[in-house]
Amino acid sequence: MKSVLIVREDAAMLGLPASTLAKVRSVVLATHHNVTTAAAEVVLPALTVFERSGSFINCQFRLQSFAQAVPGPTGVLPDALVLARLAGADAATVWSELSANVATLTGLDGRLLPTEGVQLDGAAFAAHKFPEGKLLKFAPVATA
Repeated sequence: MKSVLIVREDAAMLGLPASTLAKVRSVVLATHHNVTTAAAEVVLPALTVFERSGSFINCQFRLQSFAQAVPGPTGVLPDALVLARLAGADAATVWSELSANVATLTGLDGRLLPTEGVQLDGAAFAAHKFPEGKLLKFAPVATA
C-alpha cells in the first residue's frame, strides 16, 4: 500500500504506530490534530457532528437523520461533499449509489427520511462484528 485515506479516525489510537504511518502517503479528513494528522501528507478539515447534517444507523438498526446545530467554520465542507469530490463524483448522487449498491438501503434516501427514521432489517448486519455491547438504555436488536 502506498497511499491511504483516513476519515475521522486516529489510526494511532487504533494500534497503528506512527512509524508505520510515516511509511505511507496519507490524506486525513479530521476535526482535531492528533498523531495521524501529524503524520499526514494532506489534512482536510472536517465538520464536527454539531456542524453538519447527515444520517446514521443506530444500535437498533434504525436509519435516522440529524440536523446541523451550529454553523461550522467558513469554507469547511461536509464529509460527503469532500469524499465525493475526491472520487470525482457529485455529492447529490451518494444516496442513489448507496440505494443501488447496498441491499438494506434499496429505495431509501438519507436526505428524505421521515422524522422517526426507518427501521432496517438487522439480519442484514448479522455477519458484522460490532464493538458495541449492551448500552446503558438499549440492548442491540437481535438479528435473525
